[in-house]
Amino acid sequence: MFQNMDYIYEVYKEKSFSRAAKNLYLSQSSLSLTVKSAEKRIGMEIFDRSQNPIRLTEFGEHYIRAVEEIRGIESRLENYIYDTNHLKMGSISIGAGNFFATYLVPPAVSAFREKYPNIQMKLIEGRTLDLAEELNKGNIDALLTNGSLDSSAFASRILFKEHMVLAVPRRFFKEPPSAASLLTGEILMDDRLFEERPGACLDNFLEVPFISLRPGNDSRIRWERLFASAHKKPKVLLELDQSSTAFSMAVSGIGACMVGDTIAKYRGISDSIWLYKLEGPEAERNVVVYTKEKEYISRAMEEFIRILACGRNGIYKNK
Repeated sequence: MFQNMDYIYEVYKEKSFSRAAKNLYLSQSSLSLTVKSAEKRIGMEIFDRSQNPIRLTEFGEHYIRAVEEIRGIESRLENYIYDTNHLKMGSISIGAGNFFATYLVPPAVSAFREKYPNIQMKLIEGRTLDLAEELNKGNIDALLTNGSLDSSAFASRILFKEHMVLAVPRRFFKEPPSAASLLTGEILMDDRLFEERPGACLDNFLEVPFISLRPGNDSRIRWERLFASAHKKPKVLLELDQSSTAFSMAVSGIGACMVGDTIAKYRGISDSIWLYKLEGPEAERNVVVYTKEKEYISRAMEEFIRILACGRNGIYKNK
């Protein structure tokens, strides 16, 4: 019914087939035939050609009102597309664990909001297991984590690699065991120096109480595998949900813990702990932004992920 509405609307505006045809770069006969064909297809006349200038019929008035509504919808949609593509409107929601939500996300949010103040942002903190379910349900757009998710259900963007390190309260030893594996702030920040360091022998820490994460957490899985590969079983004092809390416990002298080196880089190496390098395939993992597989990724989310990755690359140097 509205196949030729632009031609019909131009005739309505000009109240003349000749002027409308000129505006449309058509011959008057061609335009007249097109409108006639449209009226025949609809089964109602739109224009009263007996008047000069031509006027709308009663049906024509209804038709033009409908055309104007359609054109209004199209205009609003075009404006929405323009604003969305130019990041002038929209919304994104991100899920992250406590540490990433505290240290990694805020600088990226600040940089993003400065460039795109009209994009609404939502941050949800929680465990990776819980946030993965929220991502699967579509309640969040992306999940920032160092855990591993099902590759068949989620698409991933690797931001950077991190290493598992061992934080041990000094109060448990007079002298640091596995001294060759100790990490200083300088070594922690320099990939070359870090790679040259040997991994610590876990035998030296079996009498130290450990702060572990709860079963199912990626750090807990790696922690268990590292000890299993050494055929050792540590003493578990506490089980927590967040690696940052476990690290704080170690700094307070409560027990040792294994965490990603990202935490130590942001928090620094306290005088109350010794930090050790760990070795093996379980001692390396990626920090990843996950999105739902085959789900549309908005321009705003793409830009936030880019800022998140770029911001992290220089964060340690700028501390």
